[in-house]
Amino acid sequence: MGFWLGYSQDMAKRAFIIAPEIKSKIIDLSLGQTKSLVKKQKLPAAQEKMAITAASKKVQEMIEGFEKPLAPFSRFVPIILAAILFSFLMTVFLVLGIVSLVVLKILFMLLRLTRFTSFIVENRETKRLTL
Repeated sequence: MGFWLGYSQDMAKRAFIIAPEIKSKIIDLSLGQTKSLVKKQKLPAAQEKMAITAASKKVQEMIEGFEKPLAPFSRFVPIILAAILFSFLMTVFLVLGIVSLVVLKILFMLLRLTRFTSFIVENRETKRLTL
């Protein structure tokens, strides 16, 4: 809940934008691929530089093109992020719960096999008051 509240307050201050750190990481990854492709083609230095700057501009345009259509739906972004985080955490805790049950089942089975513990069945006479 705190995640959603913090992010929704931030979204109220500014429109939906992709964080600059993420933008720079995307640009760096795409430029790395572009540089390797350009070097394989063995282009002259001037054409190599032009190809890299064109690719960089293309990636920046792509990122901006992704932000603009999402601007009207910016109020839903915190809810969607909170739902994604919640579902991820539920999955993690479900897996941890299943693993712990399996470990406990094996532990109790080993305790029974080593005769450290045992089952005792008792029949008792009980008195009940019913309506």
